[in-house]
Amino acid sequence: MNNTAQKRVFNNYSIGLISFIISFLQAIITVPILLHYWGNDIYAIWIALFAGFSLLQTFDFGHQSYVGNLLNVEYHISKKRFAEYLGSSLYTAILLGFFQLTITILLIISGYLDNLLGISDNIIDYTSISLSLIFLMVMWVVAGSVGGVLVKTLIPAGYMPQSLIWGIIFKLSQILSLIIVAIGGGKILEASIVYSVVQLLLSFLVFRYIKNKLPEFFPWWQNGNVKTGFNNLKNSVVLTVNNALQQLSSNGLVLFITNVFSATVVPAFTTVRTLTNTASVFTNLFSTSIQPDLIKYHAKQEIEKLSSTLNANWFFSGVVVNLALILIIPFAESIFKIWTRGIIIFDFNLFISLAASISVINFGAGLYNYLYGINNLKSVSIIATARVIVLFSFSFYLSGFVGLSGIGAAVLLSEIFASIILPHYFVNKVLKTFNGKLNAKSVLIALISPCILTTLALVQLSGLEFSYIIWGSALFLFPWD
Repeated sequence: MNNTAQKRVFNNYSIGLISFIISFLQAIITVPILLHYWGNDIYAIWIALFAGFSLLQTFDFGHQSYVGNLLNVEYHISKKRFAEYLGSSLYTAILLGFFQLTITILLIISGYLDNLLGISDNIIDYTSISLSLIFLMVMWVVAGSVGGVLVKTLIPAGYMPQSLIWGIIFKLSQILSLIIVAIGGGKILEASIVYSVVQLLLSFLVFRYIKNKLPEFFPWWQNGNVKTGFNNLKNSVVLTVNNALQQLSSNGLVLFITNVFSATVVPAFTTVRTLTNTASVFTNLFSTSIQPDLIKYHAKQEIEKLSSTLNANWFFSGVVVNLALILIIPFAESIFKIWTRGIIIFDFNLFISLAASISVINFGAGLYNYLYGINNLKSVSIIATARVIVLFSFSFYLSGFVGLSGIGAAVLLSEIFASIILPHYFVNKVLKTFNGKLNAKSVLIALISPCILTTLALVQLSGLEFSYIIWGSALFLFPWD
C-alpha cells in the first residue's frame, strides 16, 4: 500500500479513536452504575426499551445515508441543487418522523407494546413504559429525523472535525444524563425525560451552529419541494431495507431474547456482546479507513492495488482484533465480574461464540465495505438478508436446547455466511469483470485466525472443558506474520 494510503488509514484511525474512546467509556461506565442503582430487572427494561426505540428509527437511516451522499457531491458542483436537496429532504424527514411517532402511538393504544418489548407489568406499569417511549420518539422527530439531515451539511462544507466534536458532546451528555438520573433515584420514565430534554437542547445548539457556519442556506427549507423529497426517499428504499435488516440482527435480536426468555435475561446477553464488540470497533476503524482507496482502485480497475489494500487491512486489523480476542479469553470472566459487580452471571459459552463471530466479521468487513462503497447494493442486500434468516432460524432452534449459548452459536453461524462465504463470492464476482480475483493465499492466511477462534468456540460448545493447553495452542497457531 502506498504512503498516501497508509497516512490516510492511520489519520482516519486517529480521528475515529477519540469517538471510540467515548463510546467505550459509555458502555463501560454506564453498565455497572445502572446495574448498581437500578438492578438487573430495571436495567433489562431500559435495554429492551432502547432496542424498540432503535427499531422505530429504521425508516430514517437509509434516507439520511442517501441524502448525505447527494449533499457531499452537490456542495462542490451546484450550491443550488445542494439547497434544493437539503430543503426537500427536511420535508421528507419531518414526514418520516411523524410516521414513526404515529406507529409508536398505535403500538401503545393497541396494547401491543409490552409484547413487542417482551416486558411484564409486574416489573413496570404500562403507562410508564408508554410515556417513556413517547418522550424518546418526540425527541427523535426533532433531533434524529430533522437533525440527522441537517448535520449532513457539515462534512462537505469542511467541518468534519467540528461534526466529530458535536458527536462526542452528544455521547457525553447521554452518559451523564443516565448516570445523574440513576444516582438521583430516578427510574425508566425519569431517565427517558431527562435524556430526551438534554438531546433536544443540544440539537437546537447544533442547529444554531449550522445556521451560523452556513448562513447562505438558511432557512434550510426555502428551496425544497415535496416532489424532490419523495424521489430521494424512493431512491433510498434499498438502503432503508438494508438498515432495517441490520437493525433486526442487532436490536431485533434483543427483542427476540426478551420474548423467548424474558427481559431479565437480556443484560446477560448485551453485556457479553458489549465486551466482545469492543474489538469490532477497531475493525470498523480499519475497514472504513481503506474504503476510499478501494473505491478509487475499483474505478481505475487497478486490481493489484485493490488486492494489496485488502491484504494490508487483513494484516493490520487481523493482528489487533484477533490477538486481542485470544489474549482476553482466560481473563474474560474476571473482567466481566469486576465490570458488572457480580450482578450478572457470566456465560463463557456465549462469550467464546460472540468472540469468534467478531473475528469472522473482521475478515469480511473490508470486503463488505468495498461492495457497499461501489454501490453493489444487490450483493449487500443478499448478505443482509442471509444474515437475518440464518440468525433467527438458528436462534429459534438452538435457544430451546442450550439457551443463550444457542443465540451465540446462531450469531457465529450467521456471520460465517454473511462475513466470509457471501462477501468472498460477491467480491470475486465483481473482480472477475476486470479479469481479476482475490489472492487465494492471502485469503487462506486471513482465515487462519477466524478458524482458530471458531474452533475454540466449537470445543467449548461441544462440552469439552476449556484449558490453558487449548488456549496456548491457539496462541501458537496464531499467524504472527
